[in-house]
Amino acid sequence: MTSSVKVTAHCASDKQVIFSRTGHPDVVLQDGESHETYFYDDMEVSAREVNAPPASQPDLIDTKSEPSASPAEASVIPADVVAADSTVGGDGPVKG
Repeated sequence: MTSSVKVTAHCASDKQVIFSRTGHPDVVLQDGESHETYFYDDMEVSAREVNAPPASQPDLIDTKSEPSASPAEASVIPADVVAADSTVGGDGPVKG
């Protein structure tokens, strides 16, 4: 049997509602927002009101810039290049 549940947030501007369902990412609701979902078998559904992060808090993850390689990553040589340029006991390239 399948059941459904709908949550509508009615909270202050400094609060938010976290809606959770087993096996799925959490949904964050602000005042006036709603979320409806279905659940079955051993799934669990919950909702909790928590403090919202401050509005002035800067975005800690920069999603606009390209990731830069660390020095360790920058010096990695692909295996096929290493194999083509390797020598065994000084006898020349490895033959494969």
